[in-house]
Amino acid sequence: MYLESVELTDVRTFAHLKWTLEADTPRAGWHVILGDNGSGKTTFLRAIALAIIGAYDAPAARVNARHFVASDKDSAKMSIVVSGDSDWDEVAEALIKPGGQVQSGLTMHADPIRFMTSPAGRGQSLADVKSGWFSAAFGAFRRFTGSSVNNKEVYSAFPRLEPFFSIFGEDVALTDVAEWLGQLRFRELEGLVEKNGKTGRQSLLAQIKVFVNQEGFLPFGARLESVSSEEIIFLDGNDAKVPLLELSDGYRSILSMTFELVRLMAARYGDEKLFSTDGTQIVAPGVVLIDEVDAHLHPNWQRDIGPWLCRLFPNVQFIVTTHSPFVCQQAIRGSIWKLPTPGTDEKFRRVEGEELARLIYGDALDALESAAIGVAHNRSAVAQEMMEELAALDRRQTRGTLVESDRRRREKLIEKLQPVLRGRL
Repeated sequence: MYLESVELTDVRTFAHLKWTLEADTPRAGWHVILGDNGSGKTTFLRAIALAIIGAYDAPAARVNARHFVASDKDSAKMSIVVSGDSDWDEVAEALIKPGGQVQSGLTMHADPIRFMTSPAGRGQSLADVKSGWFSAAFGAFRRFTGSSVNNKEVYSAFPRLEPFFSIFGEDVALTDVAEWLGQLRFRELEGLVEKNGKTGRQSLLAQIKVFVNQEGFLPFGARLESVSSEEIIFLDGNDAKVPLLELSDGYRSILSMTFELVRLMAARYGDEKLFSTDGTQIVAPGVVLIDEVDAHLHPNWQRDIGPWLCRLFPNVQFIVTTHSPFVCQQAIRGSIWKLPTPGTDEKFRRVEGEELARLIYGDALDALESAAIGVAHNRSAVAQEMMEELAALDRRQTRGTLVESDRRRREKLIEKLQPVLRGRL
């Protein structure tokens, strides 16, 4: 399943917003949503998730409808169009629009609070396709522990919400991953994968170890060493044993999301055809939403996270939000979009032309100077003042009006700023 378009009406500050992929834009790949703080990046992803989840499970997402609906409106509408993959998912069996697409959505009413699924003709919506397709969403706080809610109770009552729950709250952790890995190990020890041995097929845990321990999966050669019911052990770049929960924030942010994706995809599709022949990729399709994908990541990882995820999950459509210009560089197979800056008359738009080239092919300065990133100055306020003062003194020197005190001040500024003048002198 892939998203073809998203349309939001009266969702918080979005009076009307439409995200549509043109025919020549790859569906699987890296689709980036840029925006300033307060521009609505999280709201955009939550609206998509609600449209996919449907009216029955949406109330359990704990979204305050009175805050989600525009302040001067009675309701908000979230509409999506998806296409199916007949080789993988059952969405293809529900396609009812010409061209192989299905439209679905959600209307949220603020007073009284209620949710209504928008039908896709013949009374059917994506919510009626109960299984055989995949989508998930991850909030900015991706971690293994620290959840203040009982995930299992929520998932039992509202199963469609499970892959999306963390996008709706900072207090939701991906707590099921460690337990799931321990259960896979237990199954191996108990001989419950005997049929796999007869056919020569590896157990799911063995496939996961091949997947995680491939070259380039984690920086500095870190790898998965062992899994038990009590702990999960990694070896770092110095071959020191490190428990999963003691890894750095960056490692845990990436691993929690990746393991959760594998867990959810295996539950949806089964593990028989999940991995590529060599075990280094997961080949199933789907839609994955990630909020603040650069959170907790070193700038090098921010640059590499797009290529890394797209290499590991080549048939997944990633839709990610970010502040970071480094995250944009994988969008050569995908798209980049810019949300309006709060308090301006800007429109939601796709980044194209020279501006797109700066983000994808340029260095950090090229990206920062683009209108999509919108950094007015690349230096601190103090440094900017010093540069402006030096420029003024240069003009005086050119005019021959530089006095002795000005000359000394200019020399002092040059001495301080020499490392950053970059051939100015």
